[in-house]
Order: sequence, then C-alpha cells, then structure tokens
Amino acid sequence: MYALTCLPEVIACLFFIILLIFSTGGQSSRTVRTRIFVFTLICSLCVTLLNLGCIWCDVHPQLHSPETAKLINDLFFILLPLMPFSLTLYGLLVIYERSTNRSSILKRHLITMTVVCFLHLVMILANRDRHFLYFIDEAGIYHRGPLISLTYLHFLFCLLQSVCAFLPQRHQMDPYTCRVLQVVPLLSGGIVLIHFCFPQLQLNGTAMAAATLVVFGNFQNQRVSTDQLTGLFSRDLFYQETAQLFARKQSFRIVAVKLLDFKAVNRRHGQLAGDEFLKVIASRLQELDKTAFCYRFSGVQFVLITRLEGDLCQQLLRNIRALFSQPLEAAGIRCSIAAAMANISCPGMAPDVNTLTEALEYAVSLSAAEGKPVQFDRNVQQMWQRREHLIRLLRRALKEKAFYLEFQPIRDCLLDRFCSAEVLLRLRDEDGTPVSPGEFIPIAEQTGLIADISWQVLEMTCRFLSCHRQPWSLPLSVNVPIQQLLEPDAAGRILRTLQQYRIQPEQICLEITERTFSSDHEGVLGTMQILRQSGISFHLDDFGTGYSNLATVFSMPFSCVKLDKSLVDSLAQNRNTRLMIRSLVRSFGQIGTELVAEGVETPEQARLVQEIGIRRIQGFCYARPLGEKDFTRLIELQSNGCMPEGNSRVPNIIPAG
Repeated sequence: MYALTCLPEVIACLFFIILLIFSTGGQSSRTVRTRIFVFTLICSLCVTLLNLGCIWCDVHPQLHSPETAKLINDLFFILLPLMPFSLTLYGLLVIYERSTNRSSILKRHLITMTVVCFLHLVMILANRDRHFLYFIDEAGIYHRGPLISLTYLHFLFCLLQSVCAFLPQRHQMDPYTCRVLQVVPLLSGGIVLIHFCFPQLQLNGTAMAAATLVVFGNFQNQRVSTDQLTGLFSRDLFYQETAQLFARKQSFRIVAVKLLDFKAVNRRHGQLAGDEFLKVIASRLQELDKTAFCYRFSGVQFVLITRLEGDLCQQLLRNIRALFSQPLEAAGIRCSIAAAMANISCPGMAPDVNTLTEALEYAVSLSAAEGKPVQFDRNVQQMWQRREHLIRLLRRALKEKAFYLEFQPIRDCLLDRFCSAEVLLRLRDEDGTPVSPGEFIPIAEQTGLIADISWQVLEMTCRFLSCHRQPWSLPLSVNVPIQQLLEPDAAGRILRTLQQYRIQPEQICLEITERTFSSDHEGVLGTMQILRQSGISFHLDDFGTGYSNLATVFSMPFSCVKLDKSLVDSLAQNRNTRLMIRSLVRSFGQIGTELVAEGVETPEQARLVQEIGIRRIQGFCYARPLGEKDFTRLIELQSNGCMPEGNSRVPNIIPAG
C-alpha cells in the first residue's frame, strides 16, 4: 500500500528532475520567464519530496519522533503554495507579454499573491496550537482536521487568477500558447479535485508534474523562438506576431536596424567581442522602448514592433539614430558601428506579412545606399513597386528572350574609321517604351539575374555575327559580370557558344569592370587566361571608377582599357587629370594596351582626347547606339568606302536615335 501511495509522487519527482536538466542545460541567456520556470520546478521538487517524507512518517511512526513528523508536515504545508503561485506567475508573464502596461499589471498580481501566501502562512502557524487543519498525535500519526479543505484555497485562487487574466488577453496570444493556457488549469484542477475527493491518494506532486510538463512544451517553444545570443525574439516569432496583428487589423509600426560592415568589427576585435557588441545593441534597443517587442531578424539586423505614434514614435527614431551616432562599448572595447534604419507603418503601407517583409528589405537597403534613415512612405512605396515591376519584367524577358541589342561603334581617329563596337543590352517595358539600362542593370545585379542575362547576350551576339559573316571585320565587345566568369566551366561554356555559331574568337571581346576582378582576382584571372589563350581578348571597362591599383591592372591580360566618362568630363577643367591620362597613355602604350575614351559627346572633348594621345573614341560625338539594321548598314557603308572622312558623325542616312 505504501508503494502504491508513493508511486505517483516518485514519478513526479523524476519528471521534475528531468525537466530541470532540460530547462537549464546549455542556455547562454536567462530571461525572467526562464528563471521563474526553473524556480517552479525546484519548488515542486522540494514540496513533492516533503510530501514523500510525510507519507513515510505516517507509514513508519515507530522510526521517528512526533516532533519530526510535525516539522516535516509543517514545512510541506508552508511551501505548498509556492508551487501553484510560481507556475501562475509564469503563466501571467506569458499572458501579459504583449501588453503595453505589463509591468504595472504584473506588480498588482504579485502583491495579491504575496498577500495570499502570507495569509496561508498565518493559517499554518495558527494550526500548530488549534489543529483545525491537521495534527500529529502522540504516536506520530497524521490526522486531517475539520478545515483541511482550506489548504486547497490557494489552488483555487491560482486557477481563478489565471482564468481571469487569460480571457481578456487570449486574442493577443498565438494559438499554441492559448491551447497551453487552456489545458493547464483544467488538467491541474482536475487532479486536485480527484485528490480532494480521494484524500488517501497523494497527488500534489502529480498535479504539478502534469501542469509543468504541459507548460514545458510552451517553454521549449519559447526557447526555440528566442535568439540564444541576445535573448531577443527570433524571426519566426516576428512572422507569427505580425500575422496576428494583421489578422486583428491592429495598427503598429515596424522599425528595422541593420548594422553595416559588422564583419570589420569581427575581423578587428574577434568573434567573441563581436557577440558582446550584438548583446549590447540588443539590450540598448530594448531599453529605448520597453513596450516594444524586439527581434533579432538576422545576424546583424534587428526589428522592433512598436505601438508608439506621433511625437513618441519620432522620439524613438531619434533615440535609435543617437545610439549609433557615438561609439559603443562592449568587453572593454569602444567601437563606432554604422547602421541603416528604416520604419514602416502597418497595415497602411503593407497589408500582409509578405508585403511587409519585402518592403522592409527594400527600405533598409535604400537606407544603406543613401546613408540616412528611410521612412517607407508613398514615394518610397512607388520606388519599391517600380523595382518589383522591373524584377518581374526582367524575369519574363529572360524566360521569353525578350531582350534586344544595340551597338555603339568605336572610332579610330588615326585610321579615320570605326574599328569595333560595344554590344549594349536593351529592354522594353510592357507598353513598349525603352527602360534605361542604368535602371534595370543594377537590379539585375542585385537579384542575381545578371549572369543568366549575360549568357543570353553572348548568344544573341554570336547569332548576330553568324548572320553577317561577309563582309565583317569589326570585333564586338560584350560585357560580362563576375557571376558569369566565376561559374564552374565558364571558359568552356563561352568557347562552346562560339563554336556553336562558328564564331572566331578574334571576333569577340569580353569587357569587365574594375570591381569585377577586384572582388575575386584569382578566380577571374584563371578564367581570363584560358580564354586569352584561345584568342578572345579582354577590355577593362569604366577604368577610373574602381579601387584597383595599376600593378593589378598591368598584371591582367587586357588588350584595351576604356577610360570612364567621368575622367573624360574632367579633362577640360582639370589640368591634373590631363597630365595623369597622358601618363597612362604612355604607360599602357609601352605594354601594348590600347586606350579608349568613353562618353565623348562634343568635338571639344574629342579634340582634347586626341591631343593627349588617345586615338580611339566612343561616344555620341561620332555615333549613338544603333539597332541591328542601322548598325549593319553603317558597316556596309564603311566597307564600300561611302563614309565621309574626317571627324564627322555618322551620316544622316544612319538614324542617330
């Protein structure tokens, strides 16, 4: 009989020990909820062990004195309320987690529970003389008093307190937490009711074990939904919370903060110091608005959900800017950390979670590019919608092969003829109007579509050359991005494309920019060497806009270097620019590399360029970009000797648009 009576409590003790191990093991950060849950487990384990001691004293009175039995029973009844009270406090933290005035509400609940605990203690102390709850006879046997039912009042109080707190707040909680908070009172209340009806069964620990086991599921879910480094909520929980806010049609504002070039902090001070800075930033962001919910959205991006509006919201935004306007200190290190910041009002500017996420990503990237905070208003929304439209347009054009080419001839002023041409990618909008390359090319690069597009451009160029074999002497240069050159077997694919259309390697030049080979010099150089050995030449485009040094440029197999338009524009105003370019002409000439001046638009610019020794010119001064038919007609005229001599533009029979 003793074993049968003790078995539920022994099992409960094992449950508490297992839950303690799993709830405390491996955590790098301890929240208030974590501490209260662990405290609940410890209290429950202690009370259950005392209950087992009470049972043992009752079964074996000959092995102890009556005072020992009285002491163990008094301790059991004194500590008994701590089990439901600590569990209720944990539940209240969950219930009021999204409440703006949770601190004051929890304070009132805590005061009420403290008063009830004090009254219970007074009742237990009074029982030592009056024996109205329980008493131990001279033989050391436990007897229930006439008012023993009063010891269940604290359980009843906790149940009522939990229910009264839960009902008004249930719509602000996620469905999983709602189910947990619905099950716990019913489960623990049912077991207590069984114990009340059948007092010979010892189920105090069993009731708590069942309740804490259910709550442990929520606790584990909360741990999964919490970033273990900073203690902030995770991105998954952000999605859940915003989905609920949209479903309830509630107004809120999202503030996103993304740290810029944080890798430099890790490189300079180490990963551990970087982690400490992330903790400090997370803590400071939480302090700026204690009513907001703060999430670690990604490695270096934080997001706040706030209900603040008007002046209070503007003050919050100013405080966040001020946070990153001065050096931060962590692990004894002071460091300045730049951050991009954006905010968006919901549901006004974003009606659902997917739209919100995409709009927020765009606003943060815009803030990083412009170097200032961005508020997602109607103007930014139009810019974002335009970008999304162009992304769809690019994907459709890629799928349907709707891109088209134009060609801008390059003039050799010494030979007085066009010597080559650059292939330019073009795109039309749905209504047929041209889209500026300066608008869609950066988007193609950002979205990773540029490599697939470039393969199409190469194939279109080869197809064009295969259709105009005779007479054709002008090599065509095609722009290639780094993504294309770094693909596995990029050189082999390029050569196979040329072979497919029976194009000689000398007919194709590949143009790359400074930033292309500076990002992965060795990888790009390896591909270039394979293609150069096959007869394909390379041009360095936009020289003067990147950060490479001349030693690096000289080490690359370039047959031609194209000076960026910005250098050409400064020739007339800046004497130093003229001296520098004149020096470059001599240096590149000594290694057999030709120079081309890009963006030459006026006869004056053409004259200055030629005076400093550059013989090849590309720009509106001689020819605008031409469509396939006009470009073909131009080459036919030149081949037949019908082109006018001297520094004149393309003749009028060739349209300039």
